[in-house]
Amino acid sequence: MEPRSQKGGQVIFEELAEVNEVIFFTKGSINIGFEINRDIKYVLRIDKDILIGAYNVVYNKRSRFNYKTCQNCEGYSIRRIYWKNFMC
Repeated sequence: MEPRSQKGGQVIFEELAEVNEVIFFTKGSINIGFEINRDIKYVLRIDKDILIGAYNVVYNKRSRFNYKTCQNCEGYSIRRIYWKNFMC
């Protein structure tokens, strides 16, 4: 696992983006939302035990939502190839 940090207000994944890593944030909070007519609406905020991208990496799916940091986030990430080796 690699250390990862993101400043507040940065986009992690956009809708229909390819997800190549699983992210575990231990500190901070993120907003999750969707896009309609090029207008992004954030409707959910997660601030504890944040896990992003596991479903997308396991099933080779693109992101269906927009993920954006609300506060500075710190945690770890693991790349797709290492995740698949770990899970097999």
